[in-house]
Amino acid sequence: MFLTLLNKNLKQPFLSLAIKASESDAAFDDVQHELITSFAKELGIEPFYNCERSEAEVISQIVNFASKTEKQIILFEIIGILYSDNLLQEAESDFLCRVSSGFNIDLPLANEMINLVADYKHLYIDICKKVLEESDSLEQ
Repeated sequence: MFLTLLNKNLKQPFLSLAIKASESDAAFDDVQHELITSFAKELGIEPFYNCERSEAEVISQIVNFASKTEKQIILFEIIGILYSDNLLQEAESDFLCRVSSGFNIDLPLANEMINLVADYKHLYIDICKKVLEESDSLEQ
């Protein structure tokens, strides 16, 4: 959603962090794989699905190149990938805490972002249901 605002030095580190996020609950599923592909396309880079660097190394690299706004964008997008299955597992929540802490983003802001992502996802589903429901009734 906001990835085009990231500077070029953050593209690969962001994708690496997205992979780490996907692996945080030990279940890198098809939806998360598709999101990684979509992120890479939005960033204009080749997708990759494995990251050999540690979580701490990736976070450190991002911190070295990112502005406060870029860190918030990255956290928002990471929340989106973790919330792709409509809930945050304990391991995913722990991962978000480590990222937030590493980015020096306070917990209330991170929690607000989690709530906004959840609200957005539910609203999007409601819109899709309404649009598809209306289009089905028009076709009949």
